[in-house]
Amino acid sequence: MPPGPGSQIVVSSGLNGVERQAIADARFEEITKLRKDISSGRKKLSMNDATMWSVANRYAPERSCTGNSIGVTVVLFHAGGFHKEIWETTLRYLLSMPQGQANVDEIWSLDAANHGDSALINNKSLGETFEWSDHARDILNFLGNYLLIEPKTAYSNGTSNEYPTKILGSALNAVSRIVKCSESVIHLEDVHSALDGPSLFSSIIFVDPVIYPLCAAGGSKIRLAPIGALIRREQWQDRESARTGLLKSPFFQAWHPDALEDYVQYGTVEDEHGVKLKCSGYQEAVTFNEIGRLPCEVWEMLPMLDQRIPLKWIMDSTNGDVRSGGRESAQHVVWLRASNSTNIQIKGAGHMIPQEAPKELGS
Repeated sequence: MPPGPGSQIVVSSGLNGVERQAIADARFEEITKLRKDISSGRKKLSMNDATMWSVANRYAPERSCTGNSIGVTVVLFHAGGFHKEIWETTLRYLLSMPQGQANVDEIWSLDAANHGDSALINNKSLGETFEWSDHARDILNFLGNYLLIEPKTAYSNGTSNEYPTKILGSALNAVSRIVKCSESVIHLEDVHSALDGPSLFSSIIFVDPVIYPLCAAGGSKIRLAPIGALIRREQWQDRESARTGLLKSPFFQAWHPDALEDYVQYGTVEDEHGVKLKCSGYQEAVTFNEIGRLPCEVWEMLPMLDQRIPLKWIMDSTNGDVRSGGRESAQHVVWLRASNSTNIQIKGAGHMIPQEAPKELGS
């Protein structure tokens, strides 16, 4: 990431709707131009060699797998604008079931470098653009150099914070029980990381991914997500005010109450003005800024994904979100790599499945 502003607030809360829209539109054009200038070589940025941190949560059933049973390690990645704890409502349902406890050794959920707690730690190093290949690198670094060799040893006594690590390129049977699950746009780098390190994965789960062909790119879907991020409010007096304000939006009204509570509790941080979102609107916008290119690239890459890796597609049951290409694209994307692939729909859920239908997803 090139150096630049990290968590700037683009639109102040005191402006009316027209003023907010005008500022968001102008900033979107600036971000888009910057990205194009960098890609074309017209603009050169100095190297940012600051250390970037990724924050992770680890969850494990109270009882590990017994006997000769082998459980899986699930690694979760949040959607753009969210954070690692956004999965917790789904996990509560998953781990409340006997089969969930029996089949899962451990679960890891990661914040992207410019999201959640990672964004707070990396605040001074965050740049004006977001490079998706950096996120793929972070995923592979975590999977290859940090995940536990033997999950059971980590929670046998419940106290140790020192965990053994495994080295990238170690024996396949030491890492082949990793199930990777991501939501919305973050899966775009799942495919990159799986192509670069296929032996790391035993399965990949896509939750209503944003993938569409080049012919479907363009129009409102390119502007919708980044401008929505730029225009939204990100500062409140306290968490109760944040909760009340969010519930005025139909977007958040559709959420499961517990998922909304996780967002309010873990997606915000206290500061001198009250509370603010950990992921700034600006950082969310630059994350979405390649939504016109990357979904098309992944559309082309999916058939090349190692057929050994089972793919599970969990899709919404609405008419298809414009950001994910709509129903027609969704019907095709689940069969782009038809071998060793299955798909289901979550009835009644829209694009934000973990937030709207965590019980059904966890089941």
